[in-house]
Amino acid sequence: MNATALNPRSTRGRSRARAGARVFAVLVAGALALSACGGSDGDGSTSVADAPKFAAGTTMAKLASAGKVTIGTKFDQPGFGLKSLSGDPEGFDVEIAKIIAAKLGIKADSITWKETPSAIREEVIEKGDVDFVVATYTINDKRKERISFAGRITRPVNRSWSAPTTPRSPVRSR
Repeated sequence: MNATALNPRSTRGRSRARAGARVFAVLVAGALALSACGGSDGDGSTSVADAPKFAAGTTMAKLASAGKVTIGTKFDQPGFGLKSLSGDPEGFDVEIAKIIAAKLGIKADSITWKETPSAIREEVIEKGDVDFVVATYTINDKRKERISFAGRITRPVNRSWSAPTTPRSPVRSR
């Protein structure tokens, strides 16, 4: 690797460091702006729908009527679904699941969380051990044969933090 390209003391290195800091600042600002857009009661929780209406006989109507839900998620994926030190799951997928429950009129304290690692997800859904799963999950034809998907909530992106390869600063492996 070209040492000058990553050396913070070089002009090029300082320029890249500043550019990286700007990208990071934009990402943080965007995350803060998005977090302010949610329907919250001010304590970080999502507003729970009051008496939501769903077509009779649907799963949504049954869950709303029951007033409780069992949701499967990962407990080992930091940032998405991770069992915290307090024993409660936390992360992006957990928050999405809470939003879905709230739209069903179900409060967060009426959610039972079940760990659903990738290897058993279809099985726990088919057996009725969970009402639904919200977790990082690859949608593929084999899985579609067993269960249905609501769709993607994120788009997979294959990007990593690295220095660009340009004629002026080639990135080489050793």
